Amino acid sequence: MTANQDRIILAPERRSLVPYSDMHIWRMEQAGRFPVRIKLGPNRVGWSLEEITSWVNARKSERVRTPANESTTELEPRCKS
Repeated sequence: MTANQDRIILAPERRSLVPYSDMHIWRMEQAGRFPVRIKLGPNRVGWSLEEITSWVNARKSERVRTPANESTTELEPRCKS
């Protein structure tokens, strides 16, 4: 996405992209772990779609597949009959 394709999205669209509660998003913003909202007016805020998309992509790139994550070890029975 280039800068000229970026647009401001409102909370309903942000919720569809990042299914966290509004309060959790606010806390993450305050902690510097989520893109900061853009004040559009006295009672309206939005987010940069490009920043949200970059944030999601960064979370995707943090995923690590390890043999331990893919292990299918069988559990031993708890009780012996």
